[in-house]
Amino acid sequence: MLRIERFVDVYVGEGGHMSNKHEIDLVCKEFVDACIMRICVGTNTPQGGDMGSGGRTVIEIDITGGCATSISLLDVKEKKMSEFNSFSFEPIGKIRIILYGDAEARNIIKAFNFASKILKLQYELNSRIKRKIEVD
Repeated sequence: MLRIERFVDVYVGEGGHMSNKHEIDLVCKEFVDACIMRICVGTNTPQGGDMGSGGRTVIEIDITGGCATSISLLDVKEKKMSEFNSFSFEPIGKIRIILYGDAEARNIIKAFNFASKILKLQYELNSRIKRKIEVD
């Protein structure tokens, strides 16, 4: 079942004054297998430009239970990986990515389409190889 949630991105400028407020409807879906995860996505793009034009794309992944996970972030300045949650079966909480601008939205859509196709192909190929090995 799909669910709609409202995400509010508030930009606080100099002096602590709110200068921009963007509300985005996120469409959420839970996936249940041997583990449970939920994803929420939404965008208000296109807005006609970069961050200053108000375009926002939000991706939230909520790892709620039973999923073996490890999360790292590459710090390009420090040139090192930061582990936020080393390998665990415990719920890790929510990962949120916010992209600012129209080009960023276009690229993340292309990137997720690419990733989805490759992962599906590899999963299907690996399943066939495993079945063939088990039969032989």
